[in-house]
Amino acid sequence: MSAGYGAADVVHRISLDVAEGEIAVVLGANGAGKTTTLRAISGVLARSGVVQFDGRPMPTRPEDTVRVGLSMVPQGRGTLTELTVLENLLVGAAVRPRHEADADVEKWCGFFPVLGERREQKAGSLSGGEQQMLAIARALMARPRLVLLDEPSLGLAPIVVQRVFAALADINATDGTSMLIVEQNADLALRLARSAHVLEAGRLVASGAAADFLDDDRVRSAYLGGR
Repeated sequence: MSAGYGAADVVHRISLDVAEGEIAVVLGANGAGKTTTLRAISGVLARSGVVQFDGRPMPTRPEDTVRVGLSMVPQGRGTLTELTVLENLLVGAAVRPRHEADADVEKWCGFFPVLGERREQKAGSLSGGEQQMLAIARALMARPRLVLLDEPSLGLAPIVVQRVFAALADINATDGTSMLIVEQNADLALRLARSAHVLEAGRLVASGAAADFLDDDRVRSAYLGGR
């Protein structure tokens, strides 16, 4: 897959896989093309080449990618600040019957209790960590098989980051939801993920088991800036 803005490609002939039930992480410096990669997969950005989901061509429109089982948590959370927590959650379930959505509201408000406590509160009044939990829950309201997460730790305090990543691990373990995560916090992401991919200047330069990136000082020095 290649993708970019206008006539210029930002990512070039990237090829990576996310197995069913797997957490995979995409690492790289600022400007490496990580966000572009997620945006192209989700259909937000035009792309060339082949993107497959469950062995079939991935749709090219975001609303259609949701219908086949893919959701995205965008960088900066994308919270609809003037809507309530409940309204944000229901937006995430727009392609599903309302009675099913109501049941999942209760599920995710139970998983993230603060959302249940503040369901009638405007989302813009939540803290950064609470908004990130809301963004994750909103993406899960579509009952996706694969969730793309763009910098879930961005702008959060370290203790909140730990809570968010623990929640992602729990969701993956209990629901089997596959995840492809773009993340600057390499150590935390690699401890969560099973596989890792490294982008450099829009090209895929390394792929392998996440544990290998954690344990190999040469790999870390070359691609992740050392310890």
